[in-house]
Amino acid sequence: MKPTFVLLAVGCLLSAGLGQHWEIEQVDSAGWGAGVQMRRHPDLGWLLCYRGPGGVIRLAWSDLVWHYEDMPFRHSLPSGVQGLNIGHRGEVGIAYADSFQWCWYALKSAAGWEDVAVPYPNPFPWAPIPTAFDTAGAPMIALQVGLSFILARRSDSLWTSDTLVSDDPMWNPSFSSSAIGMTADGVVWGVLDWSYYFGPQRDVYGTNLYRFYVADSVGLVYVTGVANGSIAGVSGCIDSRDSVHTSCGLWSYSTIGLLLDQTLIDTARVVLTSVRFDTLGRPHVAYVLESGELLYRYRGALGWRTFDVGVSGVSFVDLKLDGWSQPLIAYSTADGVFLAHGEDVVGADETERQPVPAPAVCPSIARHLPASTVVFDATGRRVQNPRPGVYFVREAQAQGVTKVVLTR
Repeated sequence: MKPTFVLLAVGCLLSAGLGQHWEIEQVDSAGWGAGVQMRRHPDLGWLLCYRGPGGVIRLAWSDLVWHYEDMPFRHSLPSGVQGLNIGHRGEVGIAYADSFQWCWYALKSAAGWEDVAVPYPNPFPWAPIPTAFDTAGAPMIALQVGLSFILARRSDSLWTSDTLVSDDPMWNPSFSSSAIGMTADGVVWGVLDWSYYFGPQRDVYGTNLYRFYVADSVGLVYVTGVANGSIAGVSGCIDSRDSVHTSCGLWSYSTIGLLLDQTLIDTARVVLTSVRFDTLGRPHVAYVLESGELLYRYRGALGWRTFDVGVSGVSFVDLKLDGWSQPLIAYSTADGVFLAHGEDVVGADETERQPVPAPAVCPSIARHLPASTVVFDATGRRVQNPRPGVYFVREAQAQGVTKVVLTR
């Protein structure tokens, strides 16, 4: 196992409050960090995927220390950006394009790694290739092939595809997709952007942003567009009601800023975004400015609140929320891959907390906690990755709790 270390720091807040701070944890000092993504795994907790040394695709997860696994390759190394998702039984699915511009899909299950060639050559090499699983556990990927943007699905060993959109070659289109998924009633959803240029001097250019839906037929919904300008860092998600939302940086001669759905919520020059909605319907957005600074904002009961995470030089970002709607932001810089934990960033009056009963026994001292325990901090908030400190620990099926001092 590769040695690891943890770097903790406190980020400055644009909107300060009692107890609100960021803890910055270094996941990997050696990773390139390209395309860093984070998903919840049923057995491993938060699983991070990114480009490691030499261009390999690396997975990282933590149980007090970080563990790493590099995906094996029996063919050319990947180029561009990979897509990650987790299946219903804990399968890890990764889609990527190799240096010969063939699309591959790698699946890791209890039986080990399986590399499956996807029969769609020449994908756009630097566009995201998001992947998801349908309700039956079959993998799906979205990618550009030629002048068409397709959704490919695998059943057993057979791949089939739907053409989502194609265009006139005179416009030199470049499609990409930020996210795909499936709603509870079996409708595939996704977010794609379509950049184009045209003319003798290529002086007609722009980007259009769409949402797509695939049930019995393909439906494409126009969200927004900008002529002689661009849309950057597109991100998408669904809320608890299966409604699709998008965020992006908008660049044009008349308007510059951060766009959530069709509303401008910040006038900064934004190059990367990641959006999530919590169970109470509140939007959360992590975004990176042109200068490389990482910001986070959410809309609570008192309106939008903006926080400076306190890091710079960020090249990729992915936002997730814990069970108490506190943000977890995976990001990369030239120094490696990091995880920013928002501590009480979302207001205590706006989030549900687990009441902690009085401890059943006197405090004990431990260096490790069993995987079967549920851990809470002193305020009653559940902790996924406890660090040295005082916690309340409960066995999965027990009623009482034990006060534990966790040491290194």
